[in-house]
Amino acid sequence: MSNLAKSTLLLCITLFLPIQSWAKMDDYKYKRALEITDKWHAILLPKDIYGKTLQNLYDIRIYGITANNDTIEAPYILKANKPKTVYSDFPFKVMNTTKKDNLHYITFKSNDPHTINNIQLKFENANFDWHVKLQGSNDQSNWFTIINDYRILSISNEEIEYNYTKVTFPPSEYKYFRLEIPSKEKPILKDAKLTRLDKQNGIADTVSIDHKDMVIDEKETKTEIAIKLADFIRTSEVEVDILNDFEYYRDITIKYIKDSVKTESDWVYQTEILSKEKLNSLEESKFSFKSTNLNNLIITIKNDHNQRLNINKIKLICYQHLLMARFTQDAKYYLCYGKKWESKPDYDIVNFKNQIPENIKPIPVGKEEVINIHNNRIVKPLFNKYWLWAIMFVIILLLGWSSKQLINKTKE
Repeated sequence: MSNLAKSTLLLCITLFLPIQSWAKMDDYKYKRALEITDKWHAILLPKDIYGKTLQNLYDIRIYGITANNDTIEAPYILKANKPKTVYSDFPFKVMNTTKKDNLHYITFKSNDPHTINNIQLKFENANFDWHVKLQGSNDQSNWFTIINDYRILSISNEEIEYNYTKVTFPPSEYKYFRLEIPSKEKPILKDAKLTRLDKQNGIADTVSIDHKDMVIDEKETKTEIAIKLADFIRTSEVEVDILNDFEYYRDITIKYIKDSVKTESDWVYQTEILSKEKLNSLEESKFSFKSTNLNNLIITIKNDHNQRLNINKIKLICYQHLLMARFTQDAKYYLCYGKKWESKPDYDIVNFKNQIPENIKPIPVGKEEVINIHNNRIVKPLFNKYWLWAIMFVIILLLGWSSKQLINKTKE
């Protein structure tokens, strides 16, 4: 590229940089004022923004306007206050497996006793339904019952492949744990883990939908539940409350309508599956998926030829989302959102999370304002549209002349 072409390109970039700076906030539809008093703040995302943001929340920005009318951007880390589970496995060995009549015993010895509350078992047996007892002891003479009549099972056939062999119990610390299994068939233990599960609760709101607020369509082999919400929410967990007291094992699919198109004849709906799991009478009827902005839900339970289930309530768990933001310059700051497309923000503070203070002061978020792209420009453009057209015309002429000179030089 000739020196003239390089200079022309540099001139073009320089002229249009001011235009990009004032257009920054104008790309967003909404803003909320922030009252900044410290270097670090926690900003709780308001519930009513989720119908106006991108699904991945990439369009959320924190912009500041300085006293000189410069636009700056404050970095943040998005945090969801979801529950956390820490798994701690402890070493052990299987002491012995014994039998008395139809009672089978498997004894575990912990090398260094710790408090545990979960034993995860794997058996070579393919099909079983056992009601087990778990006992603990420190000397193998005095045994204390921890849980009794705890059901574990495995189903394996052409239609179903399912097992539930986690034994969960109150935190217990013993040197020996003994599992009593009543069975005519000999249990063959394949693997086991002695574990302590430490759960930290999340911070969430629960949206409860009663039976009267659902549209239930009982089809030939399935039950379809449609739920329409008044406002958008951001949820990542659905809990289905079943009233029946008999045993069941059904396929369940949870999806939502993400988009719709009006055709000449009807509406065409585009849905997305959030979760596809097994609804059964042994485990919690709680299903997790990625955090999603939605205002509707479609739950389908496959009954086949089984009795239909009686649905009592549907609960949507909405975990708290907040921004951990850093402010290093004096400015009037705004939380901005509402853009048709935006890439994920890339801030260097994600590499220094250990430097974020533990107790960050939360700040309130102001009322939502619609950004007026004509009246709220941060910096006015240097030229009106006629000047810009003239400059662009000159640039095109210069580039053309430069290209012609380069071609002539090459021919020589």
